[in-house]
Amino acid sequence: MSWSAAESLHRAIKDERREPKSAAHLARTIEDRMFAMCAQGGVVLGSQSMLAAHFGVGRAVVREAIRILEARGSIRTSRGPHGGVIVATPDERATVRNAVQYFQLVCVDRHRIAEADAELRAILSGAQGDRFASHCAFKLYAQIVATMLEAAPDTAAAARSRTRAERLAYELAERIRREHLATGERLGAEDALCDTYGVSRLVLRQAIRILESVGLVSSERGRGRGVVVSTPGPFALINLTHVYFAAHRLNADDTKTLLRRLNVVNARLAALHVDASGRIEIARLRDKLAARRHADPLVWLEAPQLISKIAGNVCIDAFARCLVAYLARAHPEKSVMSAGLSAEVAELFSSVLAAVATGDPSVAERAQFEMQDAVRALFARKDAARA
Repeated sequence: MSWSAAESLHRAIKDERREPKSAAHLARTIEDRMFAMCAQGGVVLGSQSMLAAHFGVGRAVVREAIRILEARGSIRTSRGPHGGVIVATPDERATVRNAVQYFQLVCVDRHRIAEADAELRAILSGAQGDRFASHCAFKLYAQIVATMLEAAPDTAAAARSRTRAERLAYELAERIRREHLATGERLGAEDALCDTYGVSRLVLRQAIRILESVGLVSSERGRGRGVVVSTPGPFALINLTHVYFAAHRLNADDTKTLLRRLNVVNARLAALHVDASGRIEIARLRDKLAARRHADPLVWLEAPQLISKIAGNVCIDAFARCLVAYLARAHPEKSVMSAGLSAEVAELFSSVLAAVATGDPSVAERAQFEMQDAVRALFARKDAARA
């Protein structure tokens, strides 16, 4: 079992040579391939030395990647003849804790957290509230938001409940924001950072591991490198929740229903927050959708990204992205892209963008509902034609 799993992982990435072989990159690669293999809890991926050989990296990089994945709850390790690196079955508490840490480190505004909480409560009070209340993903999202709201806004009080490594991670994240450090800029070498913050190398590396797990920094070897600022993205949260969702085997149809509802929320919030610059971006994208519909069939993917950007709620956007990623990985047949409907979808999204530009949340909400109904109809026609 272990050799087969590791061999599958190796074959899947043997051509990936463009990115540096950092521990953070290796951790993401292992998780991505675990999902592609649909690996369930208990599957042995192999020993550290086996993974190092298959991925073409040193054992130190593998050990650091394992620590990152253990912190996220993706894997566990076990000694003995039947041990090694094993796919874990994460529990809700650990998943919530890591998700909250992600949002805190990327500095989500407390007002946006309260806004997300209000939107989730509104979904529960809606027509399908009972259906969503029992959905594993919705319950997880509600718990994440509730935990963030309950967290002490007083940073000193919050700091007292953290380990030294966690406090250092927050200090470094704050420094990145305060000094407006751009992607690629150095925070410093490990020795210099240890001296600056008065910590041991062990504590510093634990802090860096936390920041790497959310994409805020990367560790780069070589002269003149060290700890380098990265652009944080939702991949960390996506991988974290995917492990949890896969373990609970989310129903695809119920998950798509929840995703549609979150997309409606995003459209409504976008109309609520749209300004002059947002309307300019919408006009440009609508022109692009009309002009390049045939030359670039996937240009429509920019539409939901722009809607989320204008809506400005990182929580709702991240939750929706997690569901999109889960469906694409676990149920690719449910993907609009795989259905070959991109040109039609681009046209439908253009109408949603126009509704957002009106600044009327009810108009945007209705347009999003209508677009989703139209997409379901397109799927139904395609399935009927195939039959």
